[in-house]
Amino acid sequence: MPKTIEPTSLGMWTVDCGKTSRRFDRKADVFAYVSELVRAQTSGRIDADEDVGGRTWISRFVFGLHSRILQGHFAIEWSGVVASLIFFDDAGSEHRAKDTEQPVQADDATRQAIAHGELSPHPAEQCLALDRALQAIEEYLRTGARPDWLKYDYVA
Repeated sequence: MPKTIEPTSLGMWTVDCGKTSRRFDRKADVFAYVSELVRAQTSGRIDADEDVGGRTWISRFVFGLHSRILQGHFAIEWSGVVASLIFFDDAGSEHRAKDTEQPVQADDATRQAIAHGELSPHPAEQCLALDRALQAIEEYLRTGARPDWLKYDYVA
């Protein structure tokens, strides 16, 4: 999903869902909105990022990059009660969540619906219950760390 080119400010969070984008000055307000979006739709994708600073003039003018550095924090895709959840680190690498404590069974159609734009269905072991994914997001936003009760596949 292309990021918006509207200016943000340091520490501002942006939550994108489909063609809708909403900004938050406080991280504490992000989870309520994410939860509301998930409960209002049977399927979708949400991306959340934070403005962590400005770029140099060389980055902006020579390379044509956005004037602000937006750090991705997480992306969730869901269909019905099944979700896939990705946390991003400071380098933009993916940490794909796996719930080995409470695994779910998802058919091919559901896994394709939560494939994060990939051509093949999302891996079965990276599917988790939507409620557990929301619980993980809430904990991440509260603590600033990926929950240790989930396992993760690292993707550079």
